[in-house]
Amino acid sequence: MKPLFIILLILITLNSNADTLVNSHVLRFGGQMEERAQGMAVLNNGDYIITGYTFSDDLPCVGTAQTNHHNPQTISGYDQWVHADGYIARFDGTNHVLQWCTYLGGSNEDRAYQLMIDESFIYVTGITTSNDFDAIGNTTTNGHAIFLSKLSLDGQNIIYTTLIDGDDKEWIRNGITLSFNNSAAAQYVYLAGESASSTLLGSNLRGTKDGMVIRLQASDGSVINSIRIGGNSNDSAWGGIAIGANNDIYIAGNTESSDLLSQHLTPSVASTMAQTQFGGYQPANDWAGDGFVARISADLDNVKYITYLGGSRQDASSVNDAIAIDALGRAYVLLDTKSTNSNTETLFPLSGLGVEKTFHYPPHDLAGNVLSPGAVFDENMFDSVLVVLDADGRQILASTVVGGSRADESSGVNIDEDGRVWITGNTNSNDISTTIDALMGQYTTPIGPPQYPWFPDTEFGPDWLISAYSPDLSSLLFRSYLGGDGNILTGDAGRSIQLNSNLPNQIWVAGVTDTATNASTPFPVDNSIGTLGLPSDSVVLHLNTTNYNNAIPVVNAGNDQVLATLSLPIVVQLNGSATDTDGFLQTIWSVHTLPQGSGPIVFSAVNNSQSQITINTYGVYILRFTAKDGINTVYDEIHVSVVTEDLIFANGFD
Repeated sequence: MKPLFIILLILITLNSNADTLVNSHVLRFGGQMEERAQGMAVLNNGDYIITGYTFSDDLPCVGTAQTNHHNPQTISGYDQWVHADGYIARFDGTNHVLQWCTYLGGSNEDRAYQLMIDESFIYVTGITTSNDFDAIGNTTTNGHAIFLSKLSLDGQNIIYTTLIDGDDKEWIRNGITLSFNNSAAAQYVYLAGESASSTLLGSNLRGTKDGMVIRLQASDGSVINSIRIGGNSNDSAWGGIAIGANNDIYIAGNTESSDLLSQHLTPSVASTMAQTQFGGYQPANDWAGDGFVARISADLDNVKYITYLGGSRQDASSVNDAIAIDALGRAYVLLDTKSTNSNTETLFPLSGLGVEKTFHYPPHDLAGNVLSPGAVFDENMFDSVLVVLDADGRQILASTVVGGSRADESSGVNIDEDGRVWITGNTNSNDISTTIDALMGQYTTPIGPPQYPWFPDTEFGPDWLISAYSPDLSSLLFRSYLGGDGNILTGDAGRSIQLNSNLPNQIWVAGVTDTATNASTPFPVDNSIGTLGLPSDSVVLHLNTTNYNNAIPVVNAGNDQVLATLSLPIVVQLNGSATDTDGFLQTIWSVHTLPQGSGPIVFSAVNNSQSQITINTYGVYILRFTAKDGINTVYDEIHVSVVTEDLIFANGFD
């Protein structure tokens, strides 16, 4: 066995104390009415840009593309959507001061949900019902339309806005990603959402509602092509979208279609998927469905895999940033499930590795008492689940329950440079364990019933929940609550978690708080910008994280071999080994050096540690056994010398 060679993509920690979370900063931003941060992006210099929607007319938008709200809300109240405008705001990453802010919208309902950036521009998407949407005069909507707007990085100019609209309702949330084709400027924009229109972009409705993926030119916003994802019922792809190997597109969503797989895959391929059967239907349920994940070619011409994820009750992908892809093409998917009662239901599938494999059924109140069935009981039944699929969608490699004994909602997943899996969302559970370096170790109990309740739960008032896992979900690396005692609207909630590969050991989380600034237990902030009225404001959390390094695989190619034979060919047995304490492994045998005159070498099992080769030429063969965990690549080499018996005797090897 020769010395190990290690290719490291691990970056040096910003903090010498590996047990301490350092340099957190919380920014609160808002006007006199409601604001929500739904999405964000981080520039290479650490500046961050957030987007969402606002009902306020007093955001500090000066000298930018749109300085005025078109139809602000003037009376405090709950979600009067006609008064929503989108907004975009950029902040200095060092001092956390506002650089600029712009409204984005028209005179009716406009909501921005997510944005992406390239070297010069911002690409933001959301929904609109306005016929006078932006400053360059785009018009016509039939109900809710999807918009894509391109802005300059200084917020001063809207380059274009494209509306995606049919004869019925279109919808999108955080479903946007960019394809760069080895350039700093984006080449394509991909959008993932849903459509109820009978015809849209040249395709016809499959069921009641379809998932949609749309490819557009980044330069001018023109639509290139699209694909519908759906079956005979309701389907949506608004859970999220990500780009992986070969620029393949991955989407997450939810479905009520029992024929989803057969609509997109051949029977032989469909039979190999991680979950082949639709699980989400019970006649007594008002709504039931499954989550799904699909992998689609970059040209949108080929669905490479699609699989259900769910049990017999309500299951769906998170509605914000529900999917992230690692370097080996594995999909990390966030879902919420009610398929948690093993007595009467088919449970959500929890296969493979994972920290927690037990659902929290039945739900409890904050005092720990079991809730009785009814409206409050039902709303507290959601558990969040994090699932890892292999690159072919054929196997659940790992899965873990996220949350506690009350309602939990996931809302954002990302993978950092060390392979750590970060998720956010919100929780009403007061019994979730946190790590020693948590920002807040305990849930903040709400002060009373919501003023504008979505749920009939007098204890409703969630906190943010932020967690980090090892790549195989076998270890919980970090977990923290973050919140105050407010529950005026929907509590405190993390909505999107973002990274920048050029800025290691840092995460940014965008979300919302409806805790009053003068509350007895306020939402913890370091600085505030704006008038900060109620019912809610936007919040950004910036963390320089501890360096829980992804463990480096241990690889052994076996002992060097000297084989003597008077005749060829000869079969050589290879006995490698590879282990990793906190991640998945991909292993491969390869030839590093061949003797002169040798033909190609074929491994009997190229991806297994135990393999065989057939050698037809005398000489020295250098073989390499490599292990990859998605972050680290490690290899070991052995020398296999095949000689004649005469040569061994001549050199005294006996």
